[in-house]
Amino acid sequence: MRRRLLVLLALGAAVLGFAWEALRSRPPEAKAIERGVPLRPDETSRMEGGVLLRFTRGSETVLELNATSMAQLEGGAHFVRDVLELRAYMADGRHVSLSARSGTVRSTGPRREDVAVVLEGDVRVRDPDGIRLETDELAWNTSQRRLAGPGPARLYGPGLEGRVEAFEYRPDERIVETRGGMELHLGAGTPWRIDAARALYRLGPGELVLPGAFRARQPDRSIVAAGGIVRPARDGEPLRFSGTGPVLLSGPGPGLAWQVAGGQLDVTRRAPPAGDDAEVSATSIAARRNADGAVGALGAARWLVEVSRGTDGDTVSARAPDGFAARWREPDRPAWHARGRRLELSRGPAGAIERLEARGQVEIRDESGLQLLGDRLAWSRTVPDQVLLEGEGARAVRGQDLVEAPLLRFERARRRLIAEGGAITEIAATPEARDGLFAAGEPVRVRSTSVTIPLEDGPIVFEGPVQAWQFDTVLRARRMSWSDAARRLVAEGEVVGRFVVGRRSERVRTVRAQADRLSWNADTRVAGLEGDARFEDADTRLRAATIDVEMDETGEVAHLEAERDVIVERQDDIGRADRLVWTGGRTGVIELRGERALARLLPAGERREVRASVIRYHLAFRRYETEGGGGRSVITGREPDEPRKDDRDGPR
Repeated sequence: MRRRLLVLLALGAAVLGFAWEALRSRPPEAKAIERGVPLRPDETSRMEGGVLLRFTRGSETVLELNATSMAQLEGGAHFVRDVLELRAYMADGRHVSLSARSGTVRSTGPRREDVAVVLEGDVRVRDPDGIRLETDELAWNTSQRRLAGPGPARLYGPGLEGRVEAFEYRPDERIVETRGGMELHLGAGTPWRIDAARALYRLGPGELVLPGAFRARQPDRSIVAAGGIVRPARDGEPLRFSGTGPVLLSGPGPGLAWQVAGGQLDVTRRAPPAGDDAEVSATSIAARRNADGAVGALGAARWLVEVSRGTDGDTVSARAPDGFAARWREPDRPAWHARGRRLELSRGPAGAIERLEARGQVEIRDESGLQLLGDRLAWSRTVPDQVLLEGEGARAVRGQDLVEAPLLRFERARRRLIAEGGAITEIAATPEARDGLFAAGEPVRVRSTSVTIPLEDGPIVFEGPVQAWQFDTVLRARRMSWSDAARRLVAEGEVVGRFVVGRRSERVRTVRAQADRLSWNADTRVAGLEGDARFEDADTRLRAATIDVEMDETGEVAHLEAERDVIVERQDDIGRADRLVWTGGRTGVIELRGERALARLLPAGERREVRASVIRYHLAFRRYETEGGGGRSVITGREPDEPRKDDRDGPR
């Protein structure tokens, strides 16, 4: 009975087992692994249908590879096809994702996880920091944790896109190191071609570090520097570039070719429509104007540059806030040199300088000897041939000549200087030893509303009211001019002069002159008075329509001629004539011609009148002679005038 019960229990258990096996769920039936035709001559075995390789170091995963197939190769390597994803894990647990058409896995050490993977064909890399790389070949080593690309690759990062010749990616350090040249797109615009032995793209701060000498080029500019850092635009921050010295920045420019050399260059480039900023330290700028070959150079301790973008092109504004020195040379013109505390200039879309302004003790000089000093210098392309210099101490110096005025205007094309706003001019002393209207050996100073000074040929022109003086010598007029080449002085409009003459003789005295126009030739020593002309010596007064006076080397009257409505007074004598000729100086003869009279007061107080065509008066003897009876001459005596003022007083 017991045996039968055990048999029934065994049969029931068997039935239940068969039923469970028949009813339970099962995975789909897998195909049997079959060996196909080898794809490589060194292939020993192959697996298809999906392969997953995982390499670990303890509990840490260092590499995962997912591919469609894998072949065992002679020597122990594995060849994989259609690498769907290769995960290269970093020390912090994050991973870099790679894909490729094929790859080779080789052991590099005694441990199983020491492997090297070489991916080939359409290799793509994705980094958790947002970096992407595309290349044809790439190698990964689990022991060194480095991705190396021996050939060209495309690099994509925040605010950066470019092509590199070769690279090495170190994920744990978050650095992509490039070797050879690269071409970078840093936002909108033409890409930069950078030639450098190596560069480091630091993924954390998102910056490209150029640790050694490099050259960056665009079609219209280039940069050469000992090193630099590029920070692409990202997270709302603008693109920034810093170059370490020496830095050389150059560009052909449509109107002006330029070159900047400095110790440090910092550039901030903002997204449109905003502009760019740049700062350059220890700078020298060289420029060449393409139109005529004019060349120049600017040196400054620091340059601040702003670039404004427009539809017609960029406008560049530059400032040198810590002092500058400059030089400029144009064809067939003297070279210019300038310096000052601050300089501002702007370059228009056409590439030409549009505006220039310097401030703070500005000094300009050229090779002709002209020197300009002022507080502010301004130049604008709207008036290209004019340079303005302003300031309380604005002055121009050339040799021993000097002009000072609130405003100096230099006209470059006409090569002349105009001082306005109340000018003080100092004309250098004449080297000659002879006396004239102004004494030799001393400068003449002129005060005028404005003065025009030619730097080449032509007279200096003073606009009035004008006053020229030298010690006690004074000349006033509405307008005055002096030609150094012709040695000629011309004064016009209400001319009044007082001149101290005879300094080289024993008879120093004051001569006064008044007319509508006065001219003086320093070589011939002839003064001409026109229009209600008056001439007054120590003891002689003369009035006529025109008076010409020739003086000798001692300041005495050598020869004098007066015409039309002549009136002469000498001591107590009065003469009238149509024409007067004075020869022989103070001991010579005065000759009167025409139907006029000469009056004389005799010692006895008698009055006498003489009429003649010609009357000669001998000054040394106070004796007169008459000729011709056809004309009329009258001599009349009179009482002396009131006492005259001292000769040192001003002209009447």
